[in-house]
Order: sequence, then structure tokens, then C-alpha cells
Amino acid sequence: MPTIAVYDWSVVSHDGALTTDQLVSDDHANDPAAAGYDPGRASWTGITYTYSGATPTQILVSDDDARFDDDMNDVGSGQVLLEDVTLNGVTYAAGSTVENEFVLVQDGNIEVYVLRIDGDNVGLIPASNLPAPFAGAQFSPDSSRDGVAANSSDGGTNTEDYTNVICFAASVRIATPGGVVRAGALRAGAMVMTVDRGAQPLLWVGRQTVVFSGPEDHRRPVRIRAGALGPGRPARDLVVSPQHRVLVESGAGAALGPAVGFVKLPGVSRMRGRRRVTYVHLLLARHELLWAEGQVCESFFPGRMALRMLRPADRAAVLACWGLSESGAPEAAAVRPLLTRRETAARMAAIAARRPADAGVAGNAKLL
Repeated sequence: MPTIAVYDWSVVSHDGALTTDQLVSDDHANDPAAAGYDPGRASWTGITYTYSGATPTQILVSDDDARFDDDMNDVGSGQVLLEDVTLNGVTYAAGSTVENEFVLVQDGNIEVYVLRIDGDNVGLIPASNLPAPFAGAQFSPDSSRDGVAANSSDGGTNTEDYTNVICFAASVRIATPGGVVRAGALRAGAMVMTVDRGAQPLLWVGRQTVVFSGPEDHRRPVRIRAGALGPGRPARDLVVSPQHRVLVESGAGAALGPAVGFVKLPGVSRMRGRRRVTYVHLLLARHELLWAEGQVCESFFPGRMALRMLRPADRAAVLACWGLSESGAPEAAAVRPLLTRRETAARMAAIAARRPADAGVAGNAKLL
């Protein structure tokens, strides 16, 4: 039951030629770069949208799959409202059809979804990697995607995992002294809770958007379902990069293993349906253990391989924060021993083999 935050037309303005009728009824962005472009109608791209700063309306949705689709592309029974909701002065009853009608895209990685309920476009949903819009925040899309490839700038479609839409299951939440905060909303200087040293400041926060080449792209994220590693571990679905390490503590001792080493466990899988993802890196004064969705994971560790994946400017910033050479931090600087993918898979298989029949994957082991 995803909960989606939507900014209706009463709290969003634009400087384009879109009429009220188009805002409510258009079923694609009429993008000039798309094959289906109609020059006689105004486009949703090439203009600027401005948020008033008002609080979004939360809507509760029922869906039989993990995909936020246009109705025409939904392989299941579709998305419907679970509760009545009033948007733009119109009340939509529980059971109304909910659709991700099309997507507006800025600079290739800033995505905002156009939400449709019972045939009406009701507002915008910023993607989960974006901070909550403040008063005066602006968005200027230069491309779009739609359920019909001919109406998309890149020939793709607008089907997305709910993990890329602002809703309670959408973004990884990090424990801070003031409560949990989305990783995408954290900034350098913010305090986060660490396992070993309590509250500590972030020195650097990096964001990296990856566009996938196909379903087998090795950079695709790993999703660890709620409870997959034991009761409350994680407390909610946790989405991380394949090499992001998760803490495992068993009879062999505590160690950090890459998420990709968990993928053979029930409830852990690679996410193959997404076209792109934005990864957020959190660097502290030293390698730390953080709580992400209730599961203990590592902070960014600037080893040689991790540094190679960063853009030059980001690499320089990280090296400066830690006073490192281009070779990066030695493995000895890691907060816990580091496992390879194979070692992680072997350890998890051993843990699973020992667990009681009614226990979670953690079984007799302790996964923090």
C-alpha cells in the first residue's frame, strides 16, 4: 500500500502556454523531441514549474505489483485509491484509478511524475532523489517519457518502481539525532547516528545518477525487502548499490559484506525494471556504521575502487576530506573487516542453513 505525496495544481504554477484544460486532460507531454509531437498544442517541456512551498497531499494507493505505471502498461490489476481524497477542489472516491501518466525530466536525471486519477491529471510527484520542494523551488523539464514510446524523448516508457517516487517506501531513511531523514535530503554538516560513536557530522554528500544499459547492467541496485535479514532488519525495504556493504555478525565475527552477496536470499534481489537510479554517498571523518531503514550499513569508504567510480570533482573533494592520495584509503581503515561477494554469499548460506524453520534469514546469527 504505497503512500504517495502529490503537489496538486493549486500549489504549482508554470510560465508556459499550457491551458487549464491541458493540465487536466493531456495524456503526454507533447514534447518537441518526441515522434508524436503536435506543434499546434503547447508543450509541458521547455517551461518552468514553480512550487508554492505548500505541504503535499498524501494519497494511499493499492497495487498488486511494485510498479507505478500508466494504466495502459500495467501488467496487474492497476493502481487504485484506498481512501477518498480531494485535489484541486475535486473529491476522488476510494477505488478510483491512479496512473503515472507521464514523466517530465530535467538534465537527464531530475524526474517529476504527472499523476492522473480517474482520467484527470491532478498534480506533480517529484522523484525520491529530490529534496522536498521549498517555496519558490523550480523545475524546468527539457525531455519527457510516456507509456507510448513515440511520445517519449528517449523512446522509453514511464513505468517506474515505487522506490523512485516520493512515498514512505520510496527512499532510504538514515537515522539522525532528530529522527530518520531521507539520504537524498542530507547535506554536508548534517548529523547522523553512528553505531560506534553516536552522532557525527557528514563531511561530504555525493549524488551520482546511473543510467542503465540494459536489464543485466551490473550497476543495478539491490533491494533488501523488509524483514529479509531477520525481524525488523531492515524495518522497510532497503535499496542500495550492489557494492554497498551491510553488517553481518555471526559466529565468524562481525564483518561488512556487499549487498550483491545477499541476492540468493529470499527477499533480496537486483532491481531490473528501472532505467536509472541516483546513488547517494555519505562520507564522515572516518568509516562508520549507520542505520539505514533500521539495518546497519557502512558509510562511504573511499577505497581505490570506490574512488574510481566518482567524478573527478567528487574524487578530489573526498581525497581532501580524508587527506588521501589517489590510491585511496587502505582496507585497514575500514570500520569492520571487509568481505568479498563470494565470502558474503558463503557466510549468508551458512547462516541460513542453521536457522530454525520459523526464523528469518538471520536465524541464530545476529545481523545488526
